[in-house]
Amino acid sequence: MNDMQIRFGFPDQWRAFAGRNPVFLERFDRLRALLDTTFNRKWFSAEPIERFIFTAGRLTLDDWLEVLLLCGNGEAYGAQKVLRPMFERVVTLKYIHAHPDELDAYLDYYWINQRKLVSAIESTFKKGLLDPAKVQEVEDNYQRLKDRYKVTLCKECGTTRLNIAWNPKDIITMAKEVGLTDFIVPAYYLPMQHTHPSVKGMLDRLEITADGVTFAERLQPLTGDRILCAAHGLLLHSLDVQIEHFKLDAELYKQLVTDFGEIWKRPDLQPGGGGAESASSAAPCDE
Repeated sequence: MNDMQIRFGFPDQWRAFAGRNPVFLERFDRLRALLDTTFNRKWFSAEPIERFIFTAGRLTLDDWLEVLLLCGNGEAYGAQKVLRPMFERVVTLKYIHAHPDELDAYLDYYWINQRKLVSAIESTFKKGLLDPAKVQEVEDNYQRLKDRYKVTLCKECGTTRLNIAWNPKDIITMAKEVGLTDFIVPAYYLPMQHTHPSVKGMLDRLEITADGVTFAERLQPLTGDRILCAAHGLLLHSLDVQIEHFKLDAELYKQLVTDFGEIWKRPDLQPGGGGAESASSAAPCDE
């Protein structure tokens, strides 16, 4: 088709986003410059910790770009669903940067997850669908590593089970340890209402009117701005790890931290600042 009749995205939302966030757009080139310098560079390292830090940081950038695309179109509910794993990725990145001796535990948990996947495929469909050699490789590594991830359920009887994650610490404990406490509510608990089929998530999508109950407006641009604020802050934390670990020039990063404060000091984004959306969705914009 020479003239596409179906277009994806909402130009009216783009224009409204630009009107609400002129400082964000004015400073965007400076952020993009540091992102290019940090991630669009040739380098090589045989050290697993460096490969992990670079790769996790680059994936955080992907998360942020997805949040930006959704928020620029007013798709706040979709952005919530990306913000939650972005938060967990940045927490994990900062935690392992602070505890490089725990990298092997993180990497080796791959085999525990693969074994869960193999079991799910075989129990849901049937055995024999997967390459037997690959299945055996997964099983061998699982048996070799499983004891590392066992946790004790009862100290008296010694009952144990396989931990549900690579680290015995939960993600909230890890977030507090690495200085991300302010993000726990806006980037973890609030998005959880929409990443899970919760009652609160359903109630947020409904509206009571004189005629009864109906669906609320799906596009929530102000909530999207708050989510983008939180994602922007997480991105800066991720960049900070890259700069510290790889000894990159920190001067532009310092300017980006200043930019962040000036971009998001909007009265309507602060708790109680008004607007149709709930103030409980406010991101940590006052950092």
